[in-house]
Amino acid sequence: MLLGSCAGAAAGGPQKVACYSIEPARGDSKADARWAAYLAGQIERRSRTADLVVPAGEGGDSCLYIEVCVDAGLDHDYELRRSDGGISLAARDDGKMLWLVYQFLSGCGDGRIDVSDLAPASISRDGAEGDFAFEYRGIYSPSNSDPELMPITATHNVDYDWALWGHNLRRVFGGDVPEAALARSADGKLRKEQLCFSSEELYRAVETFVVDYGGEAPADETARFAIMPDDNKTVCLCSRCRKAGNTAASATPAVSRMLKRLAGRFPRCTFFTSSYHTTAQPPAGRMPDNVGVLVSAINLPMRTALAGSGEAVAFSRLVERWRKVVDRVYVWDYMRNFDDYLTPYPCLGAVQERLRLFRSLGVRGVFYNGSSPYYSSFDDVQTAAIAAMLVNPDLPLSSYADSCFSRYYPVTAGVLAPAYRSWEDAVARRGATLPFYGGIRDAVKTWLEPAAYAAYCDSLDRRAKRTVDAERTRLNRLLTATWFTRLELLRVGCGGQVPGARCVDGLRGYKAFEDMSDYKETNGSLDKYIKGWEKAKH
Repeated sequence: MLLGSCAGAAAGGPQKVACYSIEPARGDSKADARWAAYLAGQIERRSRTADLVVPAGEGGDSCLYIEVCVDAGLDHDYELRRSDGGISLAARDDGKMLWLVYQFLSGCGDGRIDVSDLAPASISRDGAEGDFAFEYRGIYSPSNSDPELMPITATHNVDYDWALWGHNLRRVFGGDVPEAALARSADGKLRKEQLCFSSEELYRAVETFVVDYGGEAPADETARFAIMPDDNKTVCLCSRCRKAGNTAASATPAVSRMLKRLAGRFPRCTFFTSSYHTTAQPPAGRMPDNVGVLVSAINLPMRTALAGSGEAVAFSRLVERWRKVVDRVYVWDYMRNFDDYLTPYPCLGAVQERLRLFRSLGVRGVFYNGSSPYYSSFDDVQTAAIAAMLVNPDLPLSSYADSCFSRYYPVTAGVLAPAYRSWEDAVARRGATLPFYGGIRDAVKTWLEPAAYAAYCDSLDRRAKRTVDAERTRLNRLLTATWFTRLELLRVGCGGQVPGARCVDGLRGYKAFEDMSDYKETNGSLDKYIKGWEKAKH
């Protein structure tokens, strides 16, 4: 069973202590002192009782003594050590320490410290040490859109940490693209749907864009720019691109030549291309150290028991080829059914296997493409679990998922956690592949049993009436989404006895939520969907 039923994220759950005494590990370290003060301040701010933090040496035997240390020479990215004298928190840098502080805080939820805004801790307070599995941990989902929370969960989001992302290179012109920057066929005909990577106009526009984004200034973190062709299979075959080596199927030569030029011009920046469509194959020679690639995992099936499959072998070979020519290989992966955001997508077990594969291949970063900005059922739990697995793919997923349900849905976790667990189990048991683009029949084929789903919806609705505050807000969205799935089941003739009018009325509740206007990536208006059902009644 992929998701077991044991409770608690890890050994060493919340333990009540009388007070906390927090000190820097080294008296002469400004960094240690700063982080000790930060941790003390967070406990005081979140405390529901007075005097939880006491000065050093004044707490007595019932006090938990904590030392804080930032040390670039640590053997691991983070260490939490417990002894008879208390706990020591150590990390290699400020970013890791921020994550570690909130891991500790999240495990302090004994009723006196409010941690309701934090994801459950993924490390044990009895002791833990390790290294982050990936340097880049991107999640593009509604639950990972707060720039103040992302450092706390050690995640990234392309809206904040890339100066230029995805297939958006035309942005560098700030308006219309000049013809000189557009692709041409071998006979000279203009191909407006694609760019010419031998174009001087394109290079100069990119150069200006990078300068404007601070590409020439010293920076604490390397600026990232995605230099990708438009999202189609057209290749520029002008004389200059053909001379660079372009073929009808490959734009890699001309794109690589531009990347080399940009990398030399801006050594403080990192330039990524994609391994996708016309740039799927790597260049022939070694690229500069500040060039990377985003390898698309679109052809890697979203299923468990992935290891050893033909698709996994082919993907592994592609990554290995790219690693020979670029310093940074990132993977562009997926965590949603982009034709249906509202029907649950039980992918966590499959995602864990993928992350273990990526780590074994030496991949340095992973980007998970979700449903942002639109709501997706269970996005909160899945985002928290994926964030934790991007740090440690060997996370005990079963207990961590349960802890997420308990944290976010304290009243209804008894309904939600077993139901979600059963769906993950069905995917594994059936050896099924979850689609990246699929309909309700695919859900029924892979995990959804209509009668059991109807019983789950009814049980959740009854239990939800007992909820308040944040849990009620989360459940209002989740319950609204269930009406969409039930309508889809009715549409294909397996919706049971529930009246369609009741489902339509329930789904109309989406209007209360700004992030529920669309149910899929393209042409997904819920307003039009409901009007379609209303029209069918007449």
